[in-house]
Amino acid sequence: MKRQLIILCGLILASGFTAHADEIVLKRSVRMRNADGRVVLRDIARIEGEHAQRWSNLEVGVFRDSSRPLELTVDDVRRALTEAGANRARFDLSGNTVIVRPMGMAAASKVGTGPAACAPMVYGATVPLTPSSQDPVKVQVEPELQEMIFDPRSVLTEDSPRGLIAERLLAGLGASEGPLRVRIRMTKIAILNIRDGHPSLEATDDAGDGSRGFRIHLDGEPAGTAVATLEIKAMVHRTRAEMKRGERVDIDDISVRTEWMQLERAREMAVITPMIGSELDKRVEADTILQPRHFVPSVKRNSPIKVRSGGAGWSMILDCIALEEGRPGDTITVRSNTPGVQPRDARPIQVVVQDSDHATLIN
Repeated sequence: MKRQLIILCGLILASGFTAHADEIVLKRSVRMRNADGRVVLRDIARIEGEHAQRWSNLEVGVFRDSSRPLELTVDDVRRALTEAGANRARFDLSGNTVIVRPMGMAAASKVGTGPAACAPMVYGATVPLTPSSQDPVKVQVEPELQEMIFDPRSVLTEDSPRGLIAERLLAGLGASEGPLRVRIRMTKIAILNIRDGHPSLEATDDAGDGSRGFRIHLDGEPAGTAVATLEIKAMVHRTRAEMKRGERVDIDDISVRTEWMQLERAREMAVITPMIGSELDKRVEADTILQPRHFVPSVKRNSPIKVRSGGAGWSMILDCIALEEGRPGDTITVRSNTPGVQPRDARPIQVVVQDSDHATLIN
């Protein structure tokens, strides 16, 4: 009863606390449009919502050297907002590190790494190997990525590259009335809107983070490569303060709100609520999004577990033994624990962990 009450409180808190949260989403890379040494929030972030817009002119950084890019982390931005008195409960802050280039600086070269390796260049310029060298080397500058975000359901009938990408990403998803959006990154974003160009897509290797790559072909246009990600609104649990390994996560230790995230990652978030009250398997920082890997495995190796199997109009429960440890959402191997069957004769089967005592058979 206590566990059910904790879960119910978490769901109530999620629905009432964050339904109308504004958003501040940091970009990955920007180039300043003015020579002012100040960097304000609107320069480096996409800002949505009336409350969040109030902080659009907040200074979050300043250039100390106009010949080098500035690196701003999400912690830098969070600190600036906190010091300015912003109410963090009124908006969601997301993103990673932003590389801010001064006005007139070209995109980073592949030569070297990090902001310190960036220097003002012109595409196709020649750079001497040494101050006295007579043999210059060509440096190819990587074009800067651009981003487009849209509701895939609004473009499904478009004869355009973004319409085809939306169709591919939604295939197999099933009916969904919740918030959905597609994030596409590529160097020539404008070709996504071209209609009547007889667009076609060629799938490339997946990025490995839930994103999908596409090679876009259009009549009269050079081919372009896009990386597309399907994102949904998911309920996430963030720690209010630093927590140590072995501590139990109580409802008071977390804040619950909805955030945009990749579909694959959002599916992981769905199994967190039943894990509230469990011990942490590792230390976590404040404001960390809790994931199954943060918790001690709920199923131990060689422990008994009940496996549900079923189909149309029937179901059965099998008594099994776990052959490996796992957390909710993990796929593990078990064997039947049927009386009279020797362990060596039991066929291993794959199941998905539901909680510490139950799993579902993979059909």
